[in-house]
Amino acid sequence: MKKVVFVFLFVCIVFSSIIAFADYLSVDTFDDGVRPNNLGGDYGIWSLDWDDATQGCHMHHDKLERLGSRGVSVKIIYDVNSKNKAACGFFTLLSGVDLSKFDRLIFYIKGDKKEGFTRSLEVEISSPTQVSRYLISGITDEWQRKVVPLVNFKRISDWSNITKFAIVIEDNNVTKKTGVIYIDDIYFSDSERAM
Repeated sequence: MKKVVFVFLFVCIVFSSIIAFADYLSVDTFDDGVRPNNLGGDYGIWSLDWDDATQGCHMHHDKLERLGSRGVSVKIIYDVNSKNKAACGFFTLLSGVDLSKFDRLIFYIKGDKKEGFTRSLEVEISSPTQVSRYLISGITDEWQRKVVPLVNFKRISDWSNITKFAIVIEDNNVTKKTGVIYIDDIYFSDSERAM
C-alpha cells in the first residue's frame, strides 16, 4: 500500500511540475487537420463582403507546405483585388481564454513562391468588447516564426476573456492583392523561447 501511495504522490508531483513550467498555450498545430482547435474553438475563413464575387478567401489543409515533417498547414488563397473595399482572412475562436499570464503571440507563416503573396498583413486579437490589430511585415516564401508582443495590441486592456485570433488580408495593407499564404503552429507564450 505504501508503494502505491508513493507512486501516486510521485506522479502528482511530476505532473504538477510540468504544468507549473508550461510557458505556452497552443491554439493549434493543425497536425491532425481537423476542427476544433486545441481550445475547442472552430476556425475558418471570413470575408468583408460575402456577396462580392471579386473578393474573398478559400482555405485548405496542405500536406506539402507544412511546418516540420508531419501534419498539415493551413493554406489561404486570397483575393482582395476588388473595386469595392475588400478584406478577408482566417480566424480561430479562442473560447474566452485568459491570456493575462502570457506576453506574446507566436505563429509561423510563409507565402507561396509560385502563386505570389503579400509581404504584409495584419493579425487581430478580440475580446467581447475590444478588438486590436498589429501589422506583420517581411513575409517571405520560407517559413518564418513571427513573435508579436501582446503589448502591441494596444486596444486590448483586459486579457482575461479573449475570444478570437484572426489573420486580416485587407486591400489597403497588402503588397499583393491576390495570392497564397500558409500558416501553422499558433500559440501564446510567456517566453520567446517556448516551443
